[in-house]
Amino acid sequence: MVYDPIVSFLRKQKRGGTEVLSYTLLRFVIACANKPKKQRAFIIQNQKYRYSNLPHTRWEEGRVSGAVYHHNKILSDLAALAYRKFSSANPLHPEVFPGVRKMEAEVCAMVSEMFHAGPKAGAVMTSGGTESILMSCKAHREWGKDVKGITEPEM
Repeated sequence: MVYDPIVSFLRKQKRGGTEVLSYTLLRFVIACANKPKKQRAFIIQNQKYRYSNLPHTRWEEGRVSGAVYHHNKILSDLAALAYRKFSSANPLHPEVFPGVRKMEAEVCAMVSEMFHAGPKAGAVMTSGGTESILMSCKAHREWGKDVKGITEPEM
């Protein structure tokens, strides 16, 4: 079997006697690879059920702060649809994916209008999380230099 060297390597990657997740996932992929479509669908559904029923915080009831941003079935379905449609697009290559560039321009224009940014404003989209925070810090650093004359900013 072509997977033997990989499986052998991953079997050696133990943490306190527990399999590494990547090994478990690889076993799952191998188990599904040669199964008929209906059987694969059943296995996948079974795995989803198994993982979704593990104990977790009741985030759906608003019991956490910062880990989950919004839970709404309609928005979640829309986000999943958008992800399926654009997950393979790379905005770093707008010549290959001109639709992504157009989408970014339209979203930036809408947000700029919402914040009454004015004609000299610039905008970019980020992937979220850390990148967004860093871009905000950079924007404020530049604003502090231009407007307040801060030449040695501190955080």
